[in-house]
Amino acid sequence: MPTPSRPRPRSRTLLQQTTAQRNATLVRKLEQTVSLPFNGALSPNTYRYIVTNPDQATTDGPLIPFCNAISNITGNSFDTVLEENVQRIERLVATNPNNNYHAGGRLRNLDGSACGHGVRLSAEAKNQLLGWGGEPVNIAWRDFIFRAYKALERERANLGQYLHDRQVVAAQGKTEHFYAVADLVRLGDGPATAEGKVVKAHGTLYKAMIPQCFPTATEAVCVAKGIPRTPANKKMVRNQTITANGTQSFHWERGRLVNRTRQMKTQNPNADYMECARAVTEYALEHEECRFRDLNGNPVSDREQVKLLFDLETDFVGTSSVPLALPAPAANTN
Repeated sequence: MPTPSRPRPRSRTLLQQTTAQRNATLVRKLEQTVSLPFNGALSPNTYRYIVTNPDQATTDGPLIPFCNAISNITGNSFDTVLEENVQRIERLVATNPNNNYHAGGRLRNLDGSACGHGVRLSAEAKNQLLGWGGEPVNIAWRDFIFRAYKALERERANLGQYLHDRQVVAAQGKTEHFYAVADLVRLGDGPATAEGKVVKAHGTLYKAMIPQCFPTATEAVCVAKGIPRTPANKKMVRNQTITANGTQSFHWERGRLVNRTRQMKTQNPNADYMECARAVTEYALEHEECRFRDLNGNPVSDREQVKLLFDLETDFVGTSSVPLALPAPAANTN
């Protein structure tokens, strides 16, 4: 069997999340992982602030951004927070001279006012400062904030791993595509003809994954991502291709279906490739092979099905954060 060509680098797609989209995904994970304290010291916006100001509490870092983060979380003025923390650092150093709480810079100006420029804190010092005292933020820190930052650190790593795994699975699916083209060329088709047959068959295979209430895969992508099904948006999806907008779960299913079609064609060399794709699709539909299910074995809703296929947050987090209405069945307008 000919060695397939190396897949080309991915173009920018709807799936490639902007910073805001990645942050929204991480906020959602924190909401599910770490509950806000019941004393009302923090607002729900704290989740977003923690996500958009990472590493302020669990890693070494400069004093001034740390004080700015605490000022934003507590609502106290920056100058007040800076002075309080400089006093606390001085006390920590005086009572624990062998501990490396801070390094570099100046804690105070010549006139005695708090300065902080160039001062770097250790993660241990941050933990000490945030848990100091009986103010609501200190109580909340001991009850919530440190755990939230640690959870963010973990979930950020998990999201990075998910994106890496998706890329690996997508590359495997592309390899199946190239093998299918190579098989058709070996059986006598020209390269362009073989490529056209395999690409056309993908549209048939998608029917095994996408609920019938969506007239086209393009509309399913739009609904799953929460973007209006306007001609401009559908054109954008088509230009980027359905495959480029798929989640990791989508690429697992797509690769498996292409593999089944390719194997069926190999075993039936006189059959048309599209005929093989239709047979694979019909069997998958009849046995609901591509339908996602809950713990009780019940199929998920049509909306959840397409979001698992085309919405990264749903596929990564496991639940949808934004309710979407199902589109009414409509004629194909593409």
